[in-house]
Amino acid sequence: MKKIFTLILLACLCFGGNAIAQCTSPVSSYDLIVASTIVRSGSNAGYIQGYVCNGGVLIDSATCCTRFVVVDSGGSLIVGPISYGGAYVLNGATFNGQNMSNNWQVFAEPNATVINHSGTTTACAQIAYTASNCIMSVPQNASSVSSVALSGTNLNFAFTSVVSDVTIELFDVTGNVVRSEKVNQSAVHSMNLNGLAGGVYMYRVMQGTEVISTDKVVLQ
Repeated sequence: MKKIFTLILLACLCFGGNAIAQCTSPVSSYDLIVASTIVRSGSNAGYIQGYVCNGGVLIDSATCCTRFVVVDSGGSLIVGPISYGGAYVLNGATFNGQNMSNNWQVFAEPNATVINHSGTTTACAQIAYTASNCIMSVPQNASSVSSVALSGTNLNFAFTSVVSDVTIELFDVTGNVVRSEKVNQSAVHSMNLNGLAGGVYMYRVMQGTEVISTDKVVLQ
């Protein structure tokens, strides 16, 4: 009887170990590749299947729809108050719930960093996922940003050529758009930041629907 009980116990432990040993992301392809810094916000941001590359930062404070995000080693996912979804956080990656992530299910490998998370976390010995090549697409014949410089209360953008259909957006750390300006038929543009509080902001430059530049700016 003791031998039978031991065998049953071992079988249960093995089954339980297999059940938690490997987690599998349901995503086989991605419609958002994050290779630098991208901020998603607004009520119509929509459903995504995202992949955050090494060095990429996805600030996702959108208030719409479920999203599945794989966060690769060296990448970071920062979420906002009403967003929800499933995050698959690999070794060396970071998930920051900002104590507002109760609607997120996080699957994390042993050496992943999960902080300020108020939702549920599943420990995974290993996560099975589809990798991305992490190459950001740039629209054909698109102009690029040659320089971005902060001078006083002005954020100055210079392009490699005269641009049209370009939108520059500035986000605060919660993902809210605090400035949005259009650029047409110009090779330079100055965005006035007067009235904004000191701190870290993110800018995004888009030509049409394509991101051509994004980075952070620190106001003193």
